[in-house]
Amino acid sequence: MSMSKLVLHSSERSGQSNNFILFILILCCSCVNPTNREEVNDKSAEDIVEASLNAVGNKANRDKIANLVSMADCISPDGKYTTEIHTAVEGYSFFKQVYSYKPASFEAVIKKKTKGYSFSIQ
Repeated sequence: MSMSKLVLHSSERSGQSNNFILFILILCCSCVNPTNREEVNDKSAEDIVEASLNAVGNKANRDKIANLVSMADCISPDGKYTTEIHTAVEGYSFFKQVYSYKPASFEAVIKKKTKGYSFSIQ
């Protein structure tokens, strides 16, 4: 991964939506290739999520986050691509990947937890 950018917008909002935003942030790190690691992980999924949240900041500071915008330049076995993710506490999420090795990009939009759509751009 050659470039990463994280933009945090703060507000005084709190609630479970912040955990959703932080979950998306963790997913943003999906460009990392862990194949060269040989570590044994005996932690539960809850332990891993909690440790990830605490690495971002304490709960009081995390509750102030209203929006996240993340961008990354990634490399796969097929070639280079970019990933862009926008999330907001109101439940809106936008995900986009643009590939150097195929003409169509992929975009997905999630509105709240029950509505959303995806599309490819030629």
